[in-house]
Amino acid sequence: MPSDALVRARPETLTLETALEVAGREAPLGIAVMDRDLRFVLVNAAMARINGRPIEAHLGREVREVLRGERGVGALVDVLTRVLESGRPVHDLVLEAKPAPGQRRSFRCHYHPVTSGGAVVGVCAFVEETTARGEAEAQRDAAISREHEARLQAEAQVRELTLAREALAEQQAQLRVITDAVPALIALVGKDLVYRFANETSRTWFGRAPEALIGHSLPEVMGPLGYEAVREHVERALGGADVKYELVMPYPTGARRVRTQLTPLRTRSGAVDGFVALVQDISAERRREEKLQFLAEASATLASSLDYEETLRRLATLAVPRLADWCAIEMLQGDQASEQLAVAHVDPAKVSDAWALRARYPLDWSQRFGLPEVLRTGRSELYEDLPDELLDRSAKDDAHLSVIRSLGLRSAIVAPLIARGRILGAITLVHAESGRRYDPADLTLAEDLAARAALAVENARLYREAREAVRKRDDFLSVASHELKTPLTSLKLTVAALEREAQRVASPESFRARLDRIQTQSTRLAGLVDQLLDVSRMSAGKLVLDLQPIDLTELAGEVVQRFAEEAGRVGTTVTLHAPAPVPVVADRQRMDQVLTNLLSNALKYGAGSPVQVHVACVTGPRMWVEDAGPGIPPDAQERIFERFERGGQQDAVPGMGLGLWIVKEIVQEHHGTIWVRSPPGGGATFEVSLPTGR
Repeated sequence: MPSDALVRARPETLTLETALEVAGREAPLGIAVMDRDLRFVLVNAAMARINGRPIEAHLGREVREVLRGERGVGALVDVLTRVLESGRPVHDLVLEAKPAPGQRRSFRCHYHPVTSGGAVVGVCAFVEETTARGEAEAQRDAAISREHEARLQAEAQVRELTLAREALAEQQAQLRVITDAVPALIALVGKDLVYRFANETSRTWFGRAPEALIGHSLPEVMGPLGYEAVREHVERALGGADVKYELVMPYPTGARRVRTQLTPLRTRSGAVDGFVALVQDISAERRREEKLQFLAEASATLASSLDYEETLRRLATLAVPRLADWCAIEMLQGDQASEQLAVAHVDPAKVSDAWALRARYPLDWSQRFGLPEVLRTGRSELYEDLPDELLDRSAKDDAHLSVIRSLGLRSAIVAPLIARGRILGAITLVHAESGRRYDPADLTLAEDLAARAALAVENARLYREAREAVRKRDDFLSVASHELKTPLTSLKLTVAALEREAQRVASPESFRARLDRIQTQSTRLAGLVDQLLDVSRMSAGKLVLDLQPIDLTELAGEVVQRFAEEAGRVGTTVTLHAPAPVPVVADRQRMDQVLTNLLSNALKYGAGSPVQVHVACVTGPRMWVEDAGPGIPPDAQERIFERFERGGQQDAVPGMGLGLWIVKEIVQEHHGTIWVRSPPGGGATFEVSLPTGR
């Protein structure tokens, strides 16, 4: 039968073939079919442009021959051979090319087996160039010219293929495989707006098989709202114009942002008989761009202030509704203790309700899921769909469950705020009334956001610590200045008095008393200077120990005897309890300094109570000093071992807050430990434990 008779007898067959031809020809994807010998059988214009060779340079030639000199040809042939041998497709293979120094082109490739009669007879390749657009106008014009030439050649090839019915049917089957594999919606719509063809993607987008769309009109399939959104573009395509547009389209399976190209389908006479639609879902691409924009704004917010509490509240507000319907930020306050720092929702009334709900139902730390578990373990949790069973387990009572269910929570992410390996808190993102769902990509975004928030909190903490250190330094300089001036002033007054006395006849006893005062104040001044020198050495890591065998019992006896007179002046006693020698390898002078500082503190802060000194071997050398004074508050028992820190009687007792810090540094340099016990009701015991030998 002549070809024109075939057209008259089966017009729909020619229309479908022409549509498939146009879809393959106009697709922005490079498409090629190779036989089992890897010779090109079919190449569209886009593939020819990608390879930089005309279509005729491909047909009938092997891949190695066509791409001779290109990098990575061997690896490409291996992939094609694997598809032929395994019969399984290869998706999302990313290839790069460097056509010239300083230039780079990238491609995303898909390879599918082509079967006939159950056997693999070839490979179909889909190649999408992902290099950023922006070619020069001259290159674009040249590409359009090559595309036009290739299009004319492809049309001639298709007309030749239509001469044989069997060849046409086989080609139709191959093109069906190709279009079904394209990651985009391809459809042929007649001028009567009735679907004549749709590829397999329609099943995902419309929830219906491609065959179920054939014979139904565009308004019927897309719905009134969907058709109204594209009506103007469709009319332009039916008027003969190539149409391209982007918009958010409502589909039965959910809204999608799409990039659409409508290409008029013409008869041999040139009349428009319909159009081919190529529709790509770019929702994920736009979401990525929006998420990057959100992270940029979040980073700016986090960097805008060192008041991390206010910054985190602003961050929660920023996340709603772009990232969540609800956003809450929880900060740890200690072991199994936390504070809800921020809650955000577009409705202020709901925010107030959320605060009230939290006040009524505190966090349940016994839960092994959700926020308590994330704060405990530092591992994120993703709930793509919040199950009813989880809501039931979260509720404390029926009233609580009723409130939770009324919120309509659908999907959630809980991500920890971790900085320097320490869990600081967590951020909770929830989708509710919007009906959105979180996925693993959203979890990655939430973790990135949480990491940035944690860094901001840590930076704020370090800033506060730095300011506190500066404050302590200033306080120390003030105190040190006062403490150093006090004995110097006394010395000056005493010397002046001695000078006046020397001018008169004075008794030796009067001079001796004044000389004793000079000696006492000189000793005190020397001690303060020694403390400052020790601070300098220890801070620089230059403390050197003179280790030798010593007896702690003997050393303690000497120190206690030295403090007897001072204890008498404050109206108390110092008693030594050391029943046996306690040998240890240590620096004698530094151990003397440790015990001297502990005894001095006990006399200063013990409020005149008796001081007990103990030396014994208890699983190793140990000594402790105890008094019955007012004691040390629990919140200060760790702090008093830091530089420039003093107990609760700072105003009543002179000192620079260095004695206990120096003691701790000396003990730790000996690989020992020091701690304090001060039970409620008063009294304090400072205990030092040393290793048996070094």
